[in-house]
Amino acid sequence: MSFGLVNLFVVFGEDAFLVEQALSRLVARISDALGGDVSLESLDCNEAGVETILAEVLTPSLFAQRRIVTLKHLVLGGKSRFNAVIENLLDRDIPEGQFLILVPDRIDRRLKVAKLLEKQAEIYELPRLGHDGLVEWIIDRFRELGKVATRNVAELLLDLKGEDDTRAINSEIEKIVTYVGERERVKATDVEAVAGKTRSEHVFDLISKVALHDVAGALETLAGLFMTGESPIGIVYLLAREIKALLQVHLFLRDRGLKIGSNLDYSGFVRTLLPEFRNWVEESKIPHRDSLIRQKPYAIYRRFVEAAGFDLGELVDLLDALVEINLELVTTTIDPRILIENFVISVGGCQEQV
Repeated sequence: MSFGLVNLFVVFGEDAFLVEQALSRLVARISDALGGDVSLESLDCNEAGVETILAEVLTPSLFAQRRIVTLKHLVLGGKSRFNAVIENLLDRDIPEGQFLILVPDRIDRRLKVAKLLEKQAEIYELPRLGHDGLVEWIIDRFRELGKVATRNVAELLLDLKGEDDTRAINSEIEKIVTYVGERERVKATDVEAVAGKTRSEHVFDLISKVALHDVAGALETLAGLFMTGESPIGIVYLLAREIKALLQVHLFLRDRGLKIGSNLDYSGFVRTLLPEFRNWVEESKIPHRDSLIRQKPYAIYRRFVEAAGFDLGELVDLLDALVEINLELVTTTIDPRILIENFVISVGGCQEQV
């Protein structure tokens, strides 16, 4: 019995976790098509010898009529010993009921064995996902687990956990699904509750609460930053960096004669404001190391939303106050934590009196 006339498959890619996912789906697909009565075997080519590999694949099983054999950690390139092994396999007929899945760590498409595989095998190549691909992948993973997640939710998760480790991101997705429970729709607050806020998110909260004269709330947020192990000088640096980012947004809006509200839509921002902001950064010759533009699109979007809550003068005053507190941190013997707390109280109090 053949599987769509194909009993040879190749699954490979740069991202090991995405390859594992694709392999699992393929095995399930073959098993389902065969009614589930299938023996599964896996060989690690780092450990198995050539004779073992050939014997396992080419010898029908005595215990199962239908069998899936997976060969992992192949290297098909250079002078690899596996080039000849796979060529040998491709010159023979894989026994009826046998399904072979090759999972190479690397494959050189210039080799004869690669060209043979292209003709004889069903190939699944998993490219490393870029930012937009990761967003869609996160949304799809939530959907597979019975949940609905928006692009904003996916962007927030990437902002919190980075884009380099899909396995870690998947782990967070599974934890979020458990946290949400029976509710179908995933909210940004769910992501924050499970994955935790970034330092930037805490700094956003701190700046916003000071601007709203919520001194008690600002001190609570500040305490949270201290609990994460952030130093007073580090907090001042983070505050200054965020305020400079908001200043860039305001200068851009002023130069382009634009106004935005806090209800700015992300998709609209990406289509219209983000390209224009990139152009403005280039025209203004702002070094990329100092530019907000080097951050991810969602992070830039969040700065635009935050900037709508301030006017330019308020941001300049906050930056001036931070310069003064930074000077005090390096010239006084007073407890740095007390200095930061006094700064928060004084700025909030002065704004309230104005």
